[in-house]
Amino acid sequence: MMRSALARGFELLVLTNAMRPMQRFDAELAAIAREHGDRVVMRVSIDHPSRDLHEAERGADSWQRALDGLVWLARGRLPRRCRR
Repeated sequence: MMRSALARGFELLVLTNAMRPMQRFDAELAAIAREHGDRVVMRVSIDHPSRDLHEAERGADSWQRALDGLVWLARGRLPRRCRR
């Protein structure tokens, strides 16, 4: 879907929690970042700025997985924004 929208000239805002399902597309997202990084922003949803309250919403150990996802996105060089 991302490639299709980019091919049609759109800019993209992708909403994600930056967790594992998205990371299955590592190679493809890295290619999109190289080819269209200036036209794609990944908005990352964090449920709360504290670990305890975030994990109350998302479950045990979800805080670290979310942080790991943010690092993963940063390494891919796609622009990202965090929202609560």
